Amino acid sequence: MRTALVLCTALLLSSCAGGSPPAATEPAAAGRQTLVRWHTLAEAKGIAAAEKKPLLVDYYVPQGCNRCELMERKVYGDPEIAREINEHFAAARVDLTRPMTDDEKELGRRYDFNFDCLLLFLDPEGNVLKDAGGGRMCFAEFVDPKWFAGYLSRAREEASRR
Repeated sequence: MRTALVLCTALLLSSCAGGSPPAATEPAAAGRQTLVRWHTLAEAKGIAAAEKKPLLVDYYVPQGCNRCELMERKVYGDPEIAREINEHFAAARVDLTRPMTDDEKELGRRYDFNFDCLLLFLDPEGNVLKDAGGGRMCFAEFVDPKWFAGYLSRAREEASRR
């Protein structure tokens, strides 16, 4: 039941980290060019609470993961998607190749991430948002940018109803 809940409420993007505990977490894409303003999980939680914004939390591998590299280039690198994330979400990135904080581990374990890539949309209180469109939110590799842009709108609407 819990695994089914994860598949229906989070974008579970596996095949990146290989399932073994990594060495650790990068505070927000430090030193890399990106259009999205990434924060640590702690910073993003503070922003979400203060500004009543939903959270976008991306557990990722910065190099060597096809999914993560495509997401960076095609999704997060899209100016319209980046603008939507920057304006309406508190975005956090957790680097699976670095040591994670206890908070990052706890959140990931809550959704059975097994140290694999995971993309979560949460309300400001940290509860996972469900897809108002009813679509299945489980992807092995890559999320289409046009679909993702629509999902951002649905996630924002769902968060505002809470």
